[in-house]
Amino acid sequence: MERAIETRGLNYAFGSGPARTQVLFDVDLTIHRGEVIVLKGASGSGKTTLLTILACLRDMQDGQAMVLGEDLVGASAGLQVHIRRRLGFIFQAHNLHDALTALQNVRLGLELHGGKAKAQWRDAGEHLLGLLGLEDRVHYKPRNLSGGQKQRVAVARALIANPDIVFADEPTAALDAESGRIVIEMLKDLAEARGTTSLIVTHDERVVRMASRVLTMDQGRLVADETAEKTDEMEAG
Repeated sequence: MERAIETRGLNYAFGSGPARTQVLFDVDLTIHRGEVIVLKGASGSGKTTLLTILACLRDMQDGQAMVLGEDLVGASAGLQVHIRRRLGFIFQAHNLHDALTALQNVRLGLELHGGKAKAQWRDAGEHLLGLLGLEDRVHYKPRNLSGGQKQRVAVARALIANPDIVFADEPTAALDAESGRIVIEMLKDLAEARGTTSLIVTHDERVVRMASRVLTMDQGRLVADETAEKTDEMEAG
């Protein structure tokens, strides 16, 4: 199977000298194309740090990492931008532009990935927002949207350019059950139809149950790598 992400001996620390605090220790990880991976662990276990390194949002320090066949060790700013254009991001903070409407925020996801014809932007953006139950909110600005609606706009923006990998940090935390189910099914459909890989930090058991594998981190170390079925059996027992 084609590898989407691979790390060997990945380490990371914040600060320097006496204030240096290591937060990742020798992380070895292989994720294949089309897998939907959940990353679990207590607060401070290193999940978000690992996610941001692999998403080229934080520079490598020590170890090896390959994303979509590109080596992150010593990667130039230009190469990191090139990689990010093949990725989708869903974060809790939404990061929507206050001056733009929901549709314009979603279109921005295309512009950052090289863009398409304007007619296609509108069609694709409206289609995704409609799937997420926001067909009557496409021209609303973020200040007029609820937290859950903002999160759905952020999901649409992340998926509109058909990314090769989706990185998501608690993507369903602000969503009701139905909206969360729709987002989960969209990620599964992308995996099956396009081989899109998803790496998701979450405690949401709905997401855990649909994952290909569940990885668990503890104090900066990867301590478990299980199939979702095995995790469900453990929980049931």
